[in-house]
Amino acid sequence: MQHAKSYRVKCENACVPKGRKADTHSAMVEPNRTEIRAWIHSVLKRMGETPTGLARRAGVAQSTLTRFLNNDEAPMLGLRTMAKIAHVAGVQPLGMPDNAVTHRPNLDENDGIPYAVDYVSPFNSAITALIGDRVATDPWMIKTRSLEDAGIMPDDIVIVSLNEPPKPGSVICAQSYRWSEGRAETIFRIYEPPYIVAATRDTTLRRPMLVDNDRVIIKGVVIAQLRWLAD
Repeated sequence: MQHAKSYRVKCENACVPKGRKADTHSAMVEPNRTEIRAWIHSVLKRMGETPTGLARRAGVAQSTLTRFLNNDEAPMLGLRTMAKIAHVAGVQPLGMPDNAVTHRPNLDENDGIPYAVDYVSPFNSAITALIGDRVATDPWMIKTRSLEDAGIMPDDIVIVSLNEPPKPGSVICAQSYRWSEGRAETIFRIYEPPYIVAATRDTTLRRPMLVDNDRVIIKGVVIAQLRWLAD
């Protein structure tokens, strides 16, 4: 099994930033055309892409995206199309609870939360060094025991690269969608094609999940791991 490179860092008086608690029963938001366009433009800016390039990377028809951006009579983008765009951009689909405008996932259901690098901590220099000049690479704080047998524990920090192709045995970050409820979860698992699986003794987490690029989409690969050491 291929695992992320592990770093152990001891920090004096280290503390972990806490994310806000989201409403786990939020209903799906129905964004309007202006909101969706603004979201797409923010994605384009984040990625440094053109609409044509974004459509190609997301596997969306180029005409679908360009017509929507330029023609008020064009059909609205569906949630699955926005999910494909969000996947390649590394953000939450607009219209899901706690969408990409706030960049906050549903914290009660996610296996991890984005780590705020601007939080004042001596740990940040290690994170910055590991990311280096990589693009589309973000730190996450693990909040699950789904990878405990792979040596990744709750409160560990992992570095996720959206550009790294997953290989068998890779530790991956994925998105699991429940379309009927308009909800998405960020999950961390081991990639065993065509499934992602947990590495844990917790039987409630062991169910394999098929990567079908609809209900389950691999978002990125964990390339490094950091852990606080007790004083």
